[in-house]
Amino acid sequence: MKKISGDHILSVSAIITAVVAVWIAVVEQQSNREYQRLSVEPYIEK
Repeated sequence: MKKISGDHILSVSAIITAVVAVWIAVVEQQSNREYQRLSVEPYIEK
């Protein structure tokens, strides 16, 4: 059985952190795009 070194744990943690950061950025961008789209829609009063 191979021993897991601290470098491997650090590398995997960095990769997971990077993937999560990219995912959050994509979700934030989609949210901003939706907000901008809705902010220019005409408001119709009855």
